[in-house]
Amino acid sequence: MHFGRKKVQPSARDIREFQERSRNALKYELLKFILSEYTAIADSFAEVIRNHSYTCYACVIMPDHIHMLIHKHKDQAEEMLDKFQNYSRSRLRTLGIRAADHPV
Repeated sequence: MHFGRKKVQPSARDIREFQERSRNALKYELLKFILSEYTAIADSFAEVIRNHSYTCYACVIMPDHIHMLIHKHKDQAEEMLDKFQNYSRSRLRTLGIRAADHPV
């Protein structure tokens, strides 16, 4: 787990170049969230929060990653993360947004 930003950040150009170079090495196509998927992801997160009595102070769904600020809980951070990932993966696959053989 990483707390805070690293002092030295790569430039946006360096990141784009890295992504372009790595595309051919990836086993699966690199996917980004599109606007229509945001609701499915948000709904699955709301379900996790409700079912497990988590407190979420903030959440932002970006095209290629998600940030969440969750209150400390009896569940370990890794367990909480697994729940959010599993619920959202299941929701995207159930809705036919992501193929079952593509990792989410």
